[in-house]
Amino acid sequence: MEAHFAPTDPSSAVALRDALRALPGSLRQVVVLKLVAGYSHGEIASLLHIRPGTSEVRLYRAIRRLRTLLTDHP
Repeated sequence: MEAHFAPTDPSSAVALRDALRALPGSLRQVVVLKLVAGYSHGEIASLLHIRPGTSEVRLYRAIRRLRTLLTDHP
């Protein structure tokens, strides 16, 4: 599958990598499966044995945390 997001600026890529590493594993998994691998919430739910709504909530929470982490990044 094609990546949906890939920063072109090296410092942005490093900041994003660090922010992703700071996320709890359950949130990071959903971000990677949804935004990098391109899976649907239904597919993610099947892979992680969770409900599709749980996948959606985790993605929302992860994006919120990433915004905070990346905004605070120098």
